[in-house]
Amino acid sequence: MDILNLKRNKRRKLLITVGFSYVTLLMVPSFHSLIAESPAGIAYALSVLFYLGIGIIAWWSIDGGKRYVQSLFAILPLLIYSLLTHSMILMFTGGEQVVVFTISAFGFYILLLSINILFISHEKRIPLQKAALSTLYFIGMVLFIAFGLVMILKGWGIMAFLLRYWLLILLFCVSFIHLVSDKDLIVESFIVGIISIELLGLVLLWPAQPALVVVAYVGWVFILLGVIQHHIEKVLSPARYTEFILLAVILLLAYALV
Repeated sequence: MDILNLKRNKRRKLLITVGFSYVTLLMVPSFHSLIAESPAGIAYALSVLFYLGIGIIAWWSIDGGKRYVQSLFAILPLLIYSLLTHSMILMFTGGEQVVVFTISAFGFYILLLSINILFISHEKRIPLQKAALSTLYFIGMVLFIAFGLVMILKGWGIMAFLLRYWLLILLFCVSFIHLVSDKDLIVESFIVGIISIELLGLVLLWPAQPALVVVAYVGWVFILLGVIQHHIEKVLSPARYTEFILLAVILLLAYALV
């Protein structure tokens, strides 16, 4: 009975978190207008407080407690998700906005469940870490591709957009690596940072169709992230490594030829 009650309490926390976050986002038009009319410093402070509030409630929902270092890396994907879905919701109106809002709320709930499972699997040695990491990996990849394609529909400024985009993807990757293992965080994060900058240089120096730029860049970075994950877990077999290389080459050929 105690276990059942504990599960119900956790589920309630997750639902309350999703509800709070997205009821707040329902107020986005008024929040957005307030930000737009405020001086730059105040607007920045309000934005930080807004997403920090979502992050704190999210940390409470997964019983983060006083593990402050872990809290930073666990909250980062949630904050990035909230930031990007907030931006996407603002790009639509009417029925389209309702659809985007509903999909993003469901995705946020799944993301919270995944991070919650990661913490449970670490503490209680339950073999659920791989499933949770796979879900987090997939949500991250879909989120960055979706946001990039929506940005294309609403106006494409490739230089400024890609630099902000790179920073958010890098933060997501660093957080993901820490959730896999914090032992080689600095080295592996440095590798991701350097290679992702090189890929950024590729798409800036040899531009292609904007949609292809988004898909190729996110694809290459997440292939790299997958290789690093399997390397950290010591399950990077020659066959799996070959699969990653083939996927990267297919993306490169598509980028070069289309």
